Amino acid sequence: MRKASRASDPDGLYNVTVRVRGSVKNVLLDEGERLGCSLSELVLLAVEDFVRGREGVPRLCDGVRRPGVDEVLRGYLAGESVLQPCGVEVCDFWGLCVGGFTFCGVCGVRCG
Repeated sequence: MRKASRASDPDGLYNVTVRVRGSVKNVLLDEGERLGCSLSELVLLAVEDFVRGREGVPRLCDGVRRPGVDEVLRGYLAGESVLQPCGVEVCDFWGLCVGGFTFCGVCGVRCG
């Protein structure tokens, strides 16, 4: 087996091949079906979550969708607070796309 080499372009995309037991693959397929994503997307989520945890960045987690402009405006006019998916009123949200999912890059909460 060939030894893995470091990525020459940190922003590039690379294929990583992993061999797992059939029982592990079946669990991953079941979880991907539950989440509505492919096996590759699920593995990408797990890898991204691992890297974020090592770097001290908040881990990826399920949340709710981001409020739309109409909801924020309606709340403002009614004098009510509109919470972001992470549970705060104001968040410096930037979208982190992992597979077919969108997370808040600041707090790690899934919002799409």
